[in-house]
Amino acid sequence: MAGTHQMWKLDLEKNTCINYSGDGEEGNCNDEPDRSTWAQPSGIAVAPYTDGKRAYFIADSESSAIRGIWAKDAGAFPLVGANANSRDLFDFGDEDGKGYQAKLQHCLGVHYCDATKQLYIADTYNHKIKTVDLSNSNRDCVSWIGTSKEKNPHVRDGDKKSALLNEPNGLWAKTNNDGNLVGLYIADTGNDCIRFAKPDGSVETVELHGIPDVRETQSG
Repeated sequence: MAGTHQMWKLDLEKNTCINYSGDGEEGNCNDEPDRSTWAQPSGIAVAPYTDGKRAYFIADSESSAIRGIWAKDAGAFPLVGANANSRDLFDFGDEDGKGYQAKLQHCLGVHYCDATKQLYIADTYNHKIKTVDLSNSNRDCVSWIGTSKEKNPHVRDGDKKSALLNEPNGLWAKTNNDGNLVGLYIADTGNDCIRFAKPDGSVETVELHGIPDVRETQSG
């Protein structure tokens, strides 16, 4: 619930929706459910974390951080981005690293792929896809695709060093029957198209029948 800065839970059996985490104040306080604060939370993913315990990972866009909630007790914890000051929503940037050392900018999407044990992050305002290896105890945030040096990047397919994205958002991994990653679908919102990133980081634009090809309509 981005507008109320909270995480809500929908019970499909009881057909009810209740507040799950967040007191409604905008911030990035990691605490018990009724004392945690969020800042326009957007994307969400579920994944095994420490000792296989399940956690929800949230792209907390205004705090420019990926944060977690333990599924068992709904306690919130930091993963990457932001800092320890729960009222500071301006500690953004573009830096790889661990925990608070890593910097994101208005991340909107997050997706976990069990095949790679990777948490994929749409670092939206940096025009990048970043990853966190949840199977590794270091859990460093690493840039994978895209660059923040281009301010309004047009569609450019190619290898991981040359491909460009523009404000990526939603993410979804495609796996084969053997459980291996085939690639990652990316909602490239700034370019009004869907991109597909292969495991080696090369990117191509998905052609949709009846939809103009943005590679042909963009200029410059």
